Amino acid sequence: MQMRTFILLASLLLLTSVGHAQSGWIYNPVTKHWYQLAPASSWQDAENYAQSLNGHLVSIEDMHEDRWLYNNFGVLGAFWTGFNDIAYESRWVWSSGDFITHTNWAPNQPDNTTNEDACVMLGPNAPYPSEWADLDIDTHFPGVVEINFHPDHLLDADGDGISNWDEDNLWGTDPRDQDSDDDGLSDGQELMSPHPSWINNPINNNWYRLSRPGTWEQAQAEAISVGGQLATIRSQAENNWLMIYIYQPSCDLHSELNGPWIGLHDHRIENSFEWISGEALSFTNWRPGEPNAFGGDEDFVHLTAVGEWNDLGYSILCGDRLPGIIELLNTPPVLGTDPLNADSDGDQILDGTEVGITTGWPGDPANGIGGTDLSIFVPDADPDTLTNPLDFDSDDDGYGDGSEDVNFNGRADSGELDASRGDSDGDGIQDGTENGLVQPSMGTDLSVFVPDNDPSTRTNPLDVDSDGGGLNDGMEDLDRNGLLDPLETDPLDHADDRFLLEMDPPITLTPGDFATFEVFGARSFAGAAILYSLTGTGPTQTDFGLTMDLSVPIVPYIAIYASGLGYASHTFVVPLGAPSGLSVYFQAIEFEFWVVRRLSNPLARLIM
Repeated sequence: MQMRTFILLASLLLLTSVGHAQSGWIYNPVTKHWYQLAPASSWQDAENYAQSLNGHLVSIEDMHEDRWLYNNFGVLGAFWTGFNDIAYESRWVWSSGDFITHTNWAPNQPDNTTNEDACVMLGPNAPYPSEWADLDIDTHFPGVVEINFHPDHLLDADGDGISNWDEDNLWGTDPRDQDSDDDGLSDGQELMSPHPSWINNPINNNWYRLSRPGTWEQAQAEAISVGGQLATIRSQAENNWLMIYIYQPSCDLHSELNGPWIGLHDHRIENSFEWISGEALSFTNWRPGEPNAFGGDEDFVHLTAVGEWNDLGYSILCGDRLPGIIELLNTPPVLGTDPLNADSDGDQILDGTEVGITTGWPGDPANGIGGTDLSIFVPDADPDTLTNPLDFDSDDDGYGDGSEDVNFNGRADSGELDASRGDSDGDGIQDGTENGLVQPSMGTDLSVFVPDNDPSTRTNPLDVDSDGGGLNDGMEDLDRNGLLDPLETDPLDHADDRFLLEMDPPITLTPGDFATFEVFGARSFAGAAILYSLTGTGPTQTDFGLTMDLSVPIVPYIAIYASGLGYASHTFVVPLGAPSGLSVYFQAIEFEFWVVRRLSNPLARLIM
């Protein structure tokens, strides 16, 4: 039996060595399928080639198709079919998954000799022309590819990822122009590819992008809305990748504690951190001294500027204005912009400019293939910041993107609001709220937008401290609604940005004598933490977002509490061991329920 197989194979190889030219597609009017002869290769390579054309090696359902295939392809020589028993010996199946309704084995076939796991239709010079034989899958034969659609669907003259047929008949785009609307995105990118803000991580094959700025829970809600979760970090390699490709500094209140949220939290059980995805916590990268649950209100974790982890609460620093890192386990949805409209959302910024495209498509003029018209396309001048080409108001601050990016170049230039960030100056108040907007533009998400409750007063959306008094606008307008509410300071009056700290005696302190601190103008019943330094007047940026007029090390002394009128005092004895000639510098921090509000003026006293 093996000798018969050897003779059969030898005759087939002799015929194959003459070579076959790859034929074009041929239509079978009975099956209504199309067929093509693929180049000679192993069976698996032939099947892979067929699958790359969205087909399979041919399945033969009846004698009519059998005869038709032989007359059109078999007369040229033997060819691979999709019939095989690779998975289970002697259990033959079609690679397409079609039911077996017809076979045409040659005598003594299949003989199931070792590795003879795929079926060929024999050519005219074989002992049994047109019949089937099982042969070694590594032998090289042409294969007949079968597809159930017109092969024009496979032709893509301009290389934009969409077939000529689909461009002509489905989309109305130009099959010989890579970028029909000249917005910098190819027709295929607009219709077939994910939004460019999604980045694939080759370490785990997951996809990532940033959410809009906000609280941890707002970022998680956005992640769920697109089918993901806030990111789980499983290794130092993943942590490093996120810092390189995803991290962006997102808040001006602190130079280090300003990075995006991740999916770690202890919101359910204090000090029992868990991933929102439910995965086990097998890797951590905490900042030294963290997590510390400062003020009892730090339940959520974000990345620092150096890639370490810090726990943070909404009322601390940037806790209500950070984006989150969204992680998808599957391929993201397609971009879905209009390939025939360069500005799909009508905000006056081209789609490509909104998604970070800096260079258009070159085309192939020598072969009549058009590319991006550079007289129309506007390259994104800041591709690190993206807006949504399908959202008139990407950041939901009440202004359309084109009303903020007034020169439509994708960058927040001097004097422009940031269309990618609802709070351009990072003070915690939306741009529209600061500018007196009551009615937002079309496309604004009303669940995000905060209308100005007092449009007669306006702060500067490009100045974190509109009155220059040292306290950010968002720390004065505590509910960030544009209205001066009770217990708030006025972001347009610098005089109330600090409360008053006084000390008696006024110039020097004598060891063993009494001294008294007094606090004036604090919030009703607020605490005042008095701290001191022996090294100087700073400045020192703190973890709670204020810059103190004390040099490190800064030492806490005592916390006192104001009356309903905002007054507090504390009398103490100057320590007998205090060294003569030393200057001591004091400053107080106002806090409510462990939320830091503002600073006092600094004081200095000389030890006698």
